[in-house]
Amino acid sequence: MLFDPFELDTGVTPVRIRAALRQQDYTRAILLAFRLNERKLLQEVLESVPWDEVEVVSSSLPELYVEKVLEFLASSFEVSRHLEFYLIWTQKLLLVHGQKLKSRVGKVLPAVQFLQKSIQRHLDDVSKLCDWNRYNIQYALAVSKQRGLKRPSEPLGSDEEADASDDDTLHLLSTGQGDGDGQLM
Repeated sequence: MLFDPFELDTGVTPVRIRAALRQQDYTRAILLAFRLNERKLLQEVLESVPWDEVEVVSSSLPELYVEKVLEFLASSFEVSRHLEFYLIWTQKLLLVHGQKLKSRVGKVLPAVQFLQKSIQRHLDDVSKLCDWNRYNIQYALAVSKQRGLKRPSEPLGSDEEADASDDDTLHLLSTGQGDGDGQLM
């Protein structure tokens, strides 16, 4: 573990940072956490900010810390499960501070590129998962349709209720968000 404080003084301690969080002084907690620069504490502080407060906190951050937060977010995309929350943070920071960041493009560009690369990796992973789910649903619908066509030739017996249930399920699946013939868009 690398101890790399930033503008550290004796008043910056984990206890004071957590006290600022309890007082819901999120901006001060973030600034103090970045001054101490301990990764776990930074993560705790950023994830403690309620999502509906992110825009307010983002707008109150000094320019010096915006780049640091963006770098932290980019590295956190790799390891955190809080994808949507970190995307909200990224969006709010870029919307609020985007024009100011443009004037320092040379200094900020590596952080933005790292951020873009991390987000793109997640986009690729989620896209693959969505495609896999879509194809499995299409396969299940096709199998269900084939079973539905074969069943009328089978003798009706105790399976009548199961057939009705299958038809209801197929109907529900095909009337979902499809194009009308059971195919997903």
